[in-house]
Amino acid sequence: MEVKVALIQAEGLGDPALEDRKKILENMARLIDEAGNRYHPDFIVLTEMFSTPYFCGLHDTRFFDWAEPIPGKTTDYLAEKARTYGCHLIASFFEKALPGEYYNSAVILGPKGDLLSGKLPDGTEMPCYRKNHIPSVVLPDGHVIDEKFYFRPGQGFPLFETSFGRVGLLICYDRSFPESWRSLVLRGAEIVFVLNNSVGFREESFLYELRTRAIENGVFVCATNKGGREVLAFELLHYGNSCIIDPFGRVLQKGSAHSGPEIVAATFNLEEVVRARHLLPLLRDRRPEIYYQPK
Repeated sequence: MEVKVALIQAEGLGDPALEDRKKILENMARLIDEAGNRYHPDFIVLTEMFSTPYFCGLHDTRFFDWAEPIPGKTTDYLAEKARTYGCHLIASFFEKALPGEYYNSAVILGPKGDLLSGKLPDGTEMPCYRKNHIPSVVLPDGHVIDEKFYFRPGQGFPLFETSFGRVGLLICYDRSFPESWRSLVLRGAEIVFVLNNSVGFREESFLYELRTRAIENGVFVCATNKGGREVLAFELLHYGNSCIIDPFGRVLQKGSAHSGPEIVAATFNLEEVVRARHLLPLLRDRRPEIYYQPK
């Protein structure tokens, strides 16, 4: 089965960073229109927290006002785009689930504008994917990125059934945990979409990490990332490099470094998943009974 994917590598929001969410949404709508009209994709994929600047370098409670429910105004807006182009649309934003309960979340809207539910291993249905690994790190320049101030960790890794089979979602820091990928692939995921807002020192490992995950899991990887400068409290340089990688670790398409906006698109055949797993049967030859499991 052939699948067409268009990744939207959004641009950095400048200095000072654009905080007009209506304007940000309008700018993204133009890129969605371009992707839909030019590529007629089966999936259009946006970046992590696409509708706001990346605010997690600050401890500022005013940003909680940017959080919204799922479904809500943004999902309604994107649903119309999904219907217009008859595609799946994947987007991440700041979710307010309940008063005092906030997540960094991603949704899949179907070709009819419907919000697809994912299922956890125990059968629990989820209206979205919620980022499971929440970073709090000190950058080499001494600045702190502290997502723990804003987001709770998610409840696990839901699998989403689409007309192109089973797919999984990861958000940024999740990509660095092999267990994230294996949790999805062991349940049948053939494509993993990774939505990023990644900066700075992680650029060197970005493609190596994603290519390795593709190979060791025999899975297609479609990863977005913002590109360009953004300044709230301090400057962040999003390094772009959005990419589509096949199960053999080959980069089918890659975006520019450090700049945007840009659309990164490719068509691939899911039969390559079967072929990769046959030629390199890593999943078959696992021996979980001998692997260390902490008590």
